Amino acid sequence: MRYRTFAPPDRPLGERLRRLLALPGFPGEAVAFGAIDLACTDDPATAAELHRDFVGKLPVWLDLGALPAKSSAWKGVAKADLVTAPTRGIVDEVRRHNARVALLPDPIEPPPHPTDDDPPLVAPAVGYVGPVDDSWDAAIPIALAEHERQLEIYLGAGARSSAAIVAAERRLPNLHLLPDDRAIWWRRFLAGVFPYRVDRATKFFLPAALLEAWAAGIPAVCAPLPEVVRLGPFAVTAATPEEWVAQVRRLVAEPETAAQIAREAAAFVTREHSAPAVLAALREFLYALCGKT
Repeated sequence: MRYRTFAPPDRPLGERLRRLLALPGFPGEAVAFGAIDLACTDDPATAAELHRDFVGKLPVWLDLGALPAKSSAWKGVAKADLVTAPTRGIVDEVRRHNARVALLPDPIEPPPHPTDDDPPLVAPAVGYVGPVDDSWDAAIPIALAEHERQLEIYLGAGARSSAAIVAAERRLPNLHLLPDDRAIWWRRFLAGVFPYRVDRATKFFLPAALLEAWAAGIPAVCAPLPEVVRLGPFAVTAATPEEWVAQVRRLVAEPETAAQIAREAAAFVTREHSAPAVLAALREFLYALCGKT
């Protein structure tokens, strides 16, 4: 199967589609010239243009990492011959416009194991490593450090962008900022904390950092994001500061319970988000789309 990628002139191909195309064993060959069997894009407007140019000639695959920001983009979503999306919520929304949509989770690789060169953490260590933006609630890790002085709260380097975290780190001896955001830190924690705000911006959000923590074999407490809640009992959630304290305290105090939760979470990541699982699903979708076996 020969394919070509198409991106709008003002934006390069997104990271998610590039990662999917780079999966080892991807069932296709990228070509810059000549005949192709498949057109690939992650931009709805580009998908509409490709449909106009290629209708009846070859299929158009549109991968959506997130819902379109503009209502006009749904026309392009409706035109694609195949739409793939990373979460069930996005799939449900797309299905209202295009029935040819399939769930294709983000591929997640387990973090590497620590080495002797990595600096040690003071136990019991819990925390967060990953992107910090407006959807991230700094009040939660600060409250944990204030109310659970026996815990050591570690945050990745991204947390330095929060003035509240920087100020709290100066006055709380058990709140620490790591030197970087490498996923390797997950394996040094007893539990992960994912303090996101629950709002329209996170309605269809399944954090990659949460999946990395699960892949590392640690339990986690997350804000009750809709995409997390629907996953099952291993997706431990907390909404209020009191619930956060109680859930983190339980994971630290009940190692057998925490280990069982971690095993179920890791099994979920392997089942749906491992590179082989994502590749198998993608291969099935694309072969059916292009009429190949």
